[in-house]
Amino acid sequence: METLYRHFLGVPMALLGDAADDAADRLGSAYSFFVLRRPVDLEQLARAAVMAHFNRAP
Repeated sequence: METLYRHFLGVPMALLGDAADDAADRLGSAYSFFVLRRPVDLEQLARAAVMAHFNRAP
């Protein structure tokens, strides 16, 4: 995660995690990534995509 964060600074990313796994939450908080839970709700995925678009680096 650290490598992705450093090399793609400013690029919005999302983590996909299992419903019972809290590692995605910890990493998402540490690196400000979106965290999506499987099974992914399409509305949640669309919301993450819109947020990523508007929060991307110029």
